[in-house]
Amino acid sequence: MTEFEAGSPVVWDVVFSTTEGDPVPVRHEFDGKTVTITTDSSFDDFGSGEVDVQVCEGIRRAEALVEGVGCGSSSGDGFRADSVPGAD
Repeated sequence: MTEFEAGSPVVWDVVFSTTEGDPVPVRHEFDGKTVTITTDSSFDDFGSGEVDVQVCEGIRRAEALVEGVGCGSSSGDGFRADSVPGAD
């Protein structure tokens, strides 16, 4: 969060694994003003298969990473399979 607190643009990619071991990549991207959080469930065989994009006014610390504050959601484009560890 230090880049965010300093107002510096930053991109942070994290890949979570489902209980079954399927990858769910999440990108946190801060452009200096807003935070965009993209969660790609398309590699999860038992999930929704959707790509959720949240554009947020800010972030706050959460249990695992950070969560968006003041967000609006929409669908978006997912990650390329060759950029996601464990995606077949």
